[in-house]
Amino acid sequence: PPPPPPTWQPPDWAARIASAQLLNSTRDDHSAQIGNGYLAFFVGGGTEFVAGLFNGRLSYALRTTSHRAAVPSPLTSTAVSSVNGVAPDPRATPTALDLPTAAYLSAYRDAGQLGTCEHRLYAHQSRSHLLVSELRCQNLGTAPLSVQMVVPSSATSADLNVEAGQSPAGTVCWKGTNRVTETAGASPSVIGMCTTDTRDMQATNLTVPAGKTGSLLLIAARFTSIDTDTDTPPADPVKSAIVELQSATAAGGAALWAEHVAAMRARVSPGVEVSGNLDLAQAINASHYAMMCTVRADVLYSSSPGGLATNAYNGHSFWDVETWMWPTWLAFHPEIARAVLQYRTNRQIGAIDNARAHGFEGMMFPWESAFSGTEVDPAQGTTTEEHLQGDIAFAFAQFYSSTQNKTWLATDGFPVIEGIATFWASKAIAHPNGSFSIPHIMGPDEYHGDVTDSVYCNVVAAFSLRTAFELASTVGKTPNGTFAQIANSLIILFDHTAQYHPEFLGYLRGTKIKQADTILLGYPLGYPMTPAVRKSDLDYYETVSDPGGPAMTWSMFAVGYGDIQEDNTSATFFHRGYQQNSLGAYHDWHEVVGASGADNFITGAGGFMQSVWAGYGGARYLNSTLRLNRPRPPPNSTSITLRELAFRGARLTVVASADSWSIVLVHPSGSGAVLQVLGDGETKPTRLLLDTPVQFAAGSSATVTQTP
Repeated sequence: PPPPPPTWQPPDWAARIASAQLLNSTRDDHSAQIGNGYLAFFVGGGTEFVAGLFNGRLSYALRTTSHRAAVPSPLTSTAVSSVNGVAPDPRATPTALDLPTAAYLSAYRDAGQLGTCEHRLYAHQSRSHLLVSELRCQNLGTAPLSVQMVVPSSATSADLNVEAGQSPAGTVCWKGTNRVTETAGASPSVIGMCTTDTRDMQATNLTVPAGKTGSLLLIAARFTSIDTDTDTPPADPVKSAIVELQSATAAGGAALWAEHVAAMRARVSPGVEVSGNLDLAQAINASHYAMMCTVRADVLYSSSPGGLATNAYNGHSFWDVETWMWPTWLAFHPEIARAVLQYRTNRQIGAIDNARAHGFEGMMFPWESAFSGTEVDPAQGTTTEEHLQGDIAFAFAQFYSSTQNKTWLATDGFPVIEGIATFWASKAIAHPNGSFSIPHIMGPDEYHGDVTDSVYCNVVAAFSLRTAFELASTVGKTPNGTFAQIANSLIILFDHTAQYHPEFLGYLRGTKIKQADTILLGYPLGYPMTPAVRKSDLDYYETVSDPGGPAMTWSMFAVGYGDIQEDNTSATFFHRGYQQNSLGAYHDWHEVVGASGADNFITGAGGFMQSVWAGYGGARYLNSTLRLNRPRPPPNSTSITLRELAFRGARLTVVASADSWSIVLVHPSGSGAVLQVLGDGETKPTRLLLDTPVQFAAGSSATVTQTP
């Protein structure tokens, strides 16, 4: 449970807490994360993680693998240690996670309550290599206000070989290299870090005269030899860090904060908003925030189940990214969605090598991927979870469906889609009757491995094959008839007696499963079936899904039951999808019930967010259209708003209440695409004009398309 609220807080916090913009707690609560997609950390931890920086190598014998390298970061633990000589009580010190500005705030005051201070800690959004700690104080008293800050000075790391670097006056600089590279013979990754020199007590003391204001600014800059936000990574990361630190110091705290806030305003403008339900609004805002801490458009590395702020699951990329996190980025941040896909595109060679090593053709991306694109899964045997290939192909196809970017498709998208289709074609085995099976595979249900004809795997494999066949002519290639033949002939198991899809060949009814698997056919895969069959799948698999399984399962039940208009059942699962896993004052996500499993489990946040915007918001990217399926407020809410939903380069806002819903074009497409919306049952579409809402009755659905 969260700690008790502090006895006071700054007056201007109250309204922002009530609007779910601030999540407030106390200084002894260490569950707040800060990040900008390049660097991220949990406040008070003393370390940070930087995108792409890993240490270690896979060894089954030594039970080691590549993992995120912990980077010494003293500023992550900066705090006020005394105000006029009195140490503040952490349990009574108000703190807040400011979601719109991605800043951690701490408030302090003196015994007479005439001197007040606010400490801001944030990873700069536009100057992404900076971590900024700024203390701002106001003294309304008649005597000087003296404030002391404490900054740890350690620069040691179990993952990095650290050595002192050239340090200009007023700075402390060091260089680190990862101790063990992910692949033998590879060049070590280098990080250069420079911080404001706090070894002099004057650098961490602030004295504010009576009737005046004052501030104390501490900055840390870091660069690596593997950065992707410039055409060429820095040859000397320490030198780059020095230049960046000096530039930021010269700009000053007020200018840095103004730049950051402006950049954050643009970053958080797209998203989801609910009214009338503060707890849900906090969970939504915190979940979206956590997902945005881990990625950015100019960082071409991927995410992981625990995001960038933790080493959960060693920081590796799984299906968690493409299936659970990525759809929200596609819906609201397509530039980030593209960058995350580029991570896979840049590792095609590794996928080709991996397929060959397993006796297949095409591209077989590793189950766990880190820096190089080689397999880094420390557990032998899980490489049969090859549904990952279909999950990646599905994401690539979704991106093209939403954007219709033919240049991207030809250069980046189709090669991956075709490579994955080639893998499935080489893995499928033919039967004398012309049908095909896929053996030796594991679906999302990790309680059952080495099965044949996993229904989820076969559906997503057929999608991959069919997509490669259908898109070939778009990029000037001859469609591969074998792809279409296998796609149309893969066995999709169905029990006509029980009217449901068995999870795999030989599955025994009543057998417990780990998590959402077969029910994913309806959403996100959109596999066609009658509402009766969809209900049968949902009803049955709810009875055998492990109640201690990961949070995403219940979010998918919520979406599924909502799709068949069983709203009460959907609401029950919707609450279950977040209330047991999004915990504490900062709504930190946990993998399983009881605050156990991976911390900062943004896989769960991603599943939950989909239950909000795709479930209640109704937004689906289907067959080159944007489908809006019965937009409606979530339970105990008065309205839901999907702000700046992305489609064909345009931005659309959808607002739904209990009485009606509307869609409006808020930003036209940069490519000149003209959009139209057609309500179900209507015969003539309505052209979407800038700032002109189109209204629909509650309970109705519509489809957005590009005009011919």
